[in-house]
Amino acid sequence: MANGLTKGQRYRFKYRAENFMGFSDFSDNVRVGLGPLPSQPSTPIRASLGNSDTSIGIRWNALTS
Repeated sequence: MANGLTKGQRYRFKYRAENFMGFSDFSDNVRVGLGPLPSQPSTPIRASLGNSDTSIGIRWNALTS
C-alpha cells in the first residue's frame, strides 16, 4: 500500500496479483502522476427540450479551469 503521496509528483509502481495458486509475476512499471482533485460539477438543469413521459433532457455547463 502506498501512503504519503504528494500532489504534483510522479510515481512508478509495479503490481502483481495473488490467488489460490500463488502470486503472478510483477507488472512492467506503471507511471502515475498525482494532480489536484477535480471540482464538483454543477447540478444538472432539466431542459424543456426532449422531455416526455419516459425520458427527460438534461444539460450542464462544462467545467472550467
